[in-house]
Amino acid sequence: MSDSDEGGNQAALAILQAELTRLREGALAAWSTYLNFFTWGLGAQSVVLGLLVTHKEKLDSRYMVMLTIALFVLDILGIPAGLRISSFTRLQGKLADEICRVMTACAEGYGLNVNLTSGFSGEYIAYYAKLCVFAFSVAALGWAWLLYYTVRDNHLTFANMISAATAAVF
Repeated sequence: MSDSDEGGNQAALAILQAELTRLREGALAAWSTYLNFFTWGLGAQSVVLGLLVTHKEKLDSRYMVMLTIALFVLDILGIPAGLRISSFTRLQGKLADEICRVMTACAEGYGLNVNLTSGFSGEYIAYYAKLCVFAFSVAALGWAWLLYYTVRDNHLTFANMISAATAAVF
């Protein structure tokens, strides 16, 4: 191999290594952001649920409805976000594996018999993102159930809920 071929191969390997690093860091940053949302979202819901369960006096059902709607919407937003993170990290993992196959082929060109792996945890993150989706789904069903029984037992109308929300804000 000539020096120019070797230098070209070194440059190509450096570019592949930089791309591999970018894929890993991008996926971990996305996962970290989602996990932060998940933790704070379900943590806040646990606190609210604890306050509702331990509250001694009957709560105004209009406020209860607005609270359950807000928490239900938070859970619903977490479901597609978790599915998106799952597919994104799985795709990043496949791209990382392809880069490692190319790098392995380059190493074999130098006479090295190695099998390079990325150590990328795309499938691992995708699995746990789906578990988060399941948790958000269960929480959303719980809030929907509470919303249904609160509205049904108190004969609330949409106008009553809007006036309660307006009174709470202003």
